Amino acid sequence: MSVNYRTFVLALQDCVTETENVLICQKIDQLFDENQSNPFVVTELLQELLILNTLSYSVENHKFFIIAQASKNGLIRISTTTLLNIFSTYDKSYLLLHTNTIQKSLTNPFSNSLNTLCALRTLKLYINQSTYPTYLNCCLGILNKAPQRPSNESSVLRQTLGTLPLFLPYLTPQQQTYLYHETIKLLQLKNSVVLEAVVAVLTHFSNMTTVNMLDCIELLLTLLSKLLRCKPIGQIQNVSYPFLISNILRLLYNFPSLPKGYELMKDIVERFAHQLTNGITFTILFSCLKCIQKHFPLNMPQLEIFALNTLLASNNSLFHRAYLKIISLSSQYIEHEQPQILKLYLGNDPLTSLEAFKLLLPQSMPIVQLPQNLSTLNEYTKSKFSEASIHFIDKFQQPLNLDSIISILNCFPSKALLNHVADFPLKESPHLISPSNSISQMYCTIHNIKIPFSSEQTTLLLLTLKSESKSSLPLTISSNTISLEMKQRLHEYKSLQTDPS
Repeated sequence: MSVNYRTFVLALQDCVTETENVLICQKIDQLFDENQSNPFVVTELLQELLILNTLSYSVENHKFFIIAQASKNGLIRISTTTLLNIFSTYDKSYLLLHTNTIQKSLTNPFSNSLNTLCALRTLKLYINQSTYPTYLNCCLGILNKAPQRPSNESSVLRQTLGTLPLFLPYLTPQQQTYLYHETIKLLQLKNSVVLEAVVAVLTHFSNMTTVNMLDCIELLLTLLSKLLRCKPIGQIQNVSYPFLISNILRLLYNFPSLPKGYELMKDIVERFAHQLTNGITFTILFSCLKCIQKHFPLNMPQLEIFALNTLLASNNSLFHRAYLKIISLSSQYIEHEQPQILKLYLGNDPLTSLEAFKLLLPQSMPIVQLPQNLSTLNEYTKSKFSEASIHFIDKFQQPLNLDSIISILNCFPSKALLNHVADFPLKESPHLISPSNSISQMYCTIHNIKIPFSSEQTTLLLLTLKSESKSSLPLTISSNTISLEMKQRLHEYKSLQTDPS
């Protein structure tokens, strides 16, 4: 930090009144007029302008000077480019100057990478209907020079590729197709940074355009095969280029159809199902299974069963959540795996219970029960359970059983859930569950429901049901401790459960 710059910062800190701030700004204006030919003083003044702009002081008087400095040859001033980016995108009076400056900076894009990167960042702010042809030609010129450049200049290519999606709203279908073909040429490069940018741009093409992209499938599958067989370079959690692999799989999922690629994806599933030690390997496995389910549905069951058995064999809760995530891909599997889903819901891990709760069907748990350790959860996780309870109650066929509503209000009390179920039609049947909190009691008050017995008696009833359904439970209750009214309620409850209607 120079003495002059340090003096400016200290003077700015010592300002107490608005008048003192204005005097400092006037002094900077005077220094600009006196030292425009001195590059060292100009650099300091640009830094001071940047601070003033950050503190909400106007720098409008120096816009032309800043743009002129940005267009000069030599060492780029970072503060100049930062100020250029701060200026309004819709400032049309300066648009021509910006365009000329950007064109000059991009004439030889690989001669000064820092200058080019700053110009590309500024270019993004000024793309519109009138400027996009000029800017697009600048970007295409950089892409055409890419194969002749060394791999250590990947930052310029990545920044250039990052600007391409901004042009798509202004291009005709023919122009979009041409830009797409220019982009896929870069899939031949052997630079992971550039390849990640190319895959990201192609993903934008698949989401935002109607361009026929089937001719790049072969290139993507070849690249994916090379990444899986390459030497352990760029490893994260013992996986080479995991983000690039995952993004390629997601891009393949976006295609309407895949004529080939099943054998490669089968190898990915078999490999990563045995390497599930972290979230990265699961993300790759899950993306691959989604892709197989969409494009090769006839071959999906055998791979899913293989992956699911591998996940359930572990005691790791992360693997159990992975199991639930894969189950969610197919409604058929959700119905078939309900016993296992209910078991995971009643388990010890709260996050696994939450994911299982989202997949449970009403017939698996007509009377809602609390999972273990729910009382120890933080408020955020409890709120997620409350949100999931609204979706769960919507799965019930109306009219609803009153015990189902009261039990879910007892387990997940929230005003949002109460408002949601307040107008649901009810079956005319005896109810056995009593409200245990203010929310469920409010529901009973709204519907003029008489509480049949206390919450302690409800607990006794549920414990009795558990002891009769599971003889292995250590807790048993003698029938002598149950009143005649409770026995009648117990008989009604069993009749209700066995009645097919």
